[in-house]
Amino acid sequence: MTAREAVKYLFEKYGFLPNTFKDYRGKKIYDIILQYEKYGLTSEIRRQVEELHENKKREFEKWINMHKDEYFYKLKRVKRG
Repeated sequence: MTAREAVKYLFEKYGFLPNTFKDYRGKKIYDIILQYEKYGLTSEIRRQVEELHENKKREFEKWINMHKDEYFYKLKRVKRG
């Protein structure tokens, strides 16, 4: 089984834990794989892969900013002491 086949199998059979960074990133990887299978390795697909690889930290920070209120809301409401 290739890495591409493994990603497709895991995504189609199980998916990723919803609303997590792995889900966010996994969907992007899955979309790139589907484009690759349909069109072959075009310059656009190559650019998407390079961008995904190079911007992992920036993408994680972007995802955190999108979800920080959702995850940290309960922490703000907890009374301490």
